Amino acid sequence: MAKRLRIGVDLDGVVADWQKGASQLLNQQFGLSLLEEHPAYEYVKENTTKDQWAWLWNEGVKEKYLFLNLDPMEDVYDPLESLAESHDVYLLTTRPEAARADTFKWVASQLAEINFAGLQFFATGQSKGEFDADIYLDDTP
Repeated sequence: MAKRLRIGVDLDGVVADWQKGASQLLNQQFGLSLLEEHPAYEYVKENTTKDQWAWLWNEGVKEKYLFLNLDPMEDVYDPLESLAESHDVYLLTTRPEAARADTFKWVASQLAEINFAGLQFFATGQSKGEFDADIYLDDTP
């Protein structure tokens, strides 16, 4: 029997489509035309004002439930389910405290059938590399 690996999987940008959700919310709130898909990691931040960015992380999270309303990334479910059958898969995320309850609800509603080993939150600025894993799947450059 092969060794079970400890795999850390980043939530936003790998499992949950944060860029699409954030872009839709900002477009709706401010009449912007942000693309829902763009290869640049910092695209949303670089194409909003400081006030719009602050709104996203305050009212967008607390009143518009940004993290509860994200779509899963396309074609992510089956590979995650397969990994979790053979390995210990942990979801990793840097989300504000105000989004934690919505994050648990999102995982329960979108990924309910997958048996994850855990969900690990990190403080802003804290490296997900501090999580002890054999393999990391992350979209951060």
